Amino acid sequence: MKKELWLLFLFSAVLAFLGIAALHSQNPQTSDVANTQPSFRANSSWTNGVAPGYWPTAGSGLTLNISAGTAICNGTKHTYAGSTLTMAASVTNYVYLDTTAACAPASNTTGFISGTTPLIPIAEVATGVSTITTITDDRTFFSYVPAPTGTAAFNPNSVTLFDDFVGGAYTASSSSNAAIMALGWTVQSSCVGGGCGLQPQPQSSVLANTIGILGISSDNGTAYIYLLLGINSTGGNQLNPQVNTFKEYWRVLNNNGGASGTSRLGLVDNRGVSNPANGVYFESGTGQSNTDWWCVQRATSVSNSVDTGINASSSGAYHTVEIDATGSSTVTWKIDGSAVCGSIGGTDLPNTGLDVAAQALGSGATAADMWLDYFRLDLTTTGR
Repeated sequence: MKKELWLLFLFSAVLAFLGIAALHSQNPQTSDVANTQPSFRANSSWTNGVAPGYWPTAGSGLTLNISAGTAICNGTKHTYAGSTLTMAASVTNYVYLDTTAACAPASNTTGFISGTTPLIPIAEVATGVSTITTITDDRTFFSYVPAPTGTAAFNPNSVTLFDDFVGGAYTASSSSNAAIMALGWTVQSSCVGGGCGLQPQPQSSVLANTIGILGISSDNGTAYIYLLLGINSTGGNQLNPQVNTFKEYWRVLNNNGGASGTSRLGLVDNRGVSNPANGVYFESGTGQSNTDWWCVQRATSVSNSVDTGINASSSGAYHTVEIDATGSSTVTWKIDGSAVCGSIGGTDLPNTGLDVAAQALGSGATAADMWLDYFRLDLTTTGR
């Protein structure tokens, strides 16, 4: 009898032990999104010290459940309460945290990058016609640091040319000159007795906080001088304002006060004559009715001119003149960043190749004289 009692006691003890073990093996259950498989709580030391969240699980049909999570995006913490995404049918869906939208979960069918913007992967979700078939979990640490400014991939179809006119001088009556200054400018001139010139100006006497100032002048009669961008004296016809996309800038002081000679900045075709047959340029001087800067569109020797209202005769006043072309039938004119000549429209806008140029043209006994601080050209091309 004692043996039987002892065996009964031992059997009861074993059952009690198994019951306690079973009780301890049952972890508390939780779910951030309704109708998902339950997750489990665990000591972080048993899970590599990390609980990333954003757990992707299949819901009904093409619904993907995503649990709660926290991510550091662009240096800011973002907390997600958990929700769902609808997957596209019969394709691989890439589920990610959108680094351009506070790291909110999103999906596409192209991959874990949008243009040049990296996305934070959560999962790759394959789908059938109406259901999710497989989920590949791609989660890792959810922290996004944007690339430093200026590290974008090189784009050969977007080019900026800049010249601060630090060096290079020319004074002669010949018709052409070798390439000078940073961008390899050339000269086309028709001068009497050396009456045209390009000459660097002393910084202290011209404009504070500048590196280089280039003077371009033509002294007398119908003498003229062209400063041409990177071409020889026979021409190149580089840009068509109705075809090409570009922005052309000059920072200039009209040193003759806009009252004598003629100063032009922009695009022209024929450098062998004092007045080009085709052009798009800012102009001041004797060719206009006052001393303002004017917008000029000239096609087959017919000009359409509109007054900017900006006086070119202000002593010591530099202005940044700008011509913006988008490959359409009109261009945008600006001075110091503000639009001018809005009424000029597309009348007499040439549809032909033109060269970037600065021109000084004398008139009778009067001179044309400009001081150029810098030149810039932003050019968008195709097929390079």
